[in-house]
Amino acid sequence: MTTYHMKQSIAGCLRNNRVGTIDFLEDKNGNPLSDAEARIELNNLLAMGHTVMPVGTDCEGFDVFGGGCPGHELLTGSDLTRAMLARGDSRVVCLVSNVSDSHATERRELTLLIEGYTERGNFWDIRSRDWRYAVPVSAATNEPLTAKEVGL
Repeated sequence: MTTYHMKQSIAGCLRNNRVGTIDFLEDKNGNPLSDAEARIELNNLLAMGHTVMPVGTDCEGFDVFGGGCPGHELLTGSDLTRAMLARGDSRVVCLVSNVSDSHATERRELTLLIEGYTERGNFWDIRSRDWRYAVPVSAATNEPLTAKEVGL
């Protein structure tokens, strides 16, 4: 499944919001901008050639000159585990299997991947055990985690 982040036309924002109603923007430090400050910043962006701005969280690859969000594939299963460990998560509770991510969730064998794991070829190499698939789960419920739940 592909996720797309939304964009807002800067000119449309200025045109369609009455004076005093642009109170939803922040500066780079997270401080709210007044309507007047927001209008100045939006006009500055237009002068620099920007045509759109992200709505909500920004995304990698967002084209502020009109292209918007390029689209993102959501991380799941073993790919999500790899991303969590690459990000620096020191411990990831996982369901493991040598067949597939879905097999790992069906058979319910738990292990703890810790900082310093190695991925050898197509295998996870943990404490002399090798698995091809490692699906991250909640330590509380043992249910698979989503990229949103882990902040990815």
